[in-house]
Amino acid sequence: MSDEFLYRLRQPPRPEFAEALYERIRQEPKRPPLRRRVALGLTGLAVVFALALLCFPSVREAVAQGIRIIGGIWFYEAESLPRPTKPEIRLIPPVSLEEARAAFPCELALPEWLPEGLELRSVQVDRYTDEAATAILMWSNAYGETPLTMFIFCPAQEGQGPVIPPDAVVEEVKVNGQPAAVVYGKWINHQWEPRAWPVLYWRSREVVYEFASGSPQITVETLVRIAGSVSPQP
Repeated sequence: MSDEFLYRLRQPPRPEFAEALYERIRQEPKRPPLRRRVALGLTGLAVVFALALLCFPSVREAVAQGIRIIGGIWFYEAESLPRPTKPEIRLIPPVSLEEARAAFPCELALPEWLPEGLELRSVQVDRYTDEAATAILMWSNAYGETPLTMFIFCPAQEGQGPVIPPDAVVEEVKVNGQPAAVVYGKWINHQWEPRAWPVLYWRSREVVYEFASGSPQITVETLVRIAGSVSPQP
């Protein structure tokens, strides 16, 4: 990742953003069924994993042992995920889709195709400069689970990418004929879990998309189809 990442006052998402979102997911007012609790917990952990997509250059340089590049996404190899300093917890309230589009500095395009039974449950935007923000959209099913979480990082910049272990499985796929990457695994409590559900990274136009599966229902093929259906807003 180049230090140009910070030019023009563009900064990576604050560490407290991921912590805050995880806290909001974890502290549900009512205790949901077991399978819903598991799904929500994995969604919160996916948020922490997504945070590494825009890590600080100084932290990345301190831990990176190698780099893989697929579809413009940089994957930094390291044995462990850097631990952030103690964050200040700050809740990011959900907003309507219209409010999110008004606040998001890039185009906020949604998939036109989704597996049957999924409904948009939550939309959040963390705008950390006038030109940079992260949008998080979650879809739920009839059981209250969260099988799909979509992150949109604005703007896409050279050198963006997550931290992964050197032995992590990363596969190149095609989304609308363009190269994208699927990572099999995620960081859970700072330990890499290779059996976790897949995460697809795709850089398109001015943004980077991350589609995180939270259910066996959302396979790699499903993620590719979802990403391929993302259409500009009218």
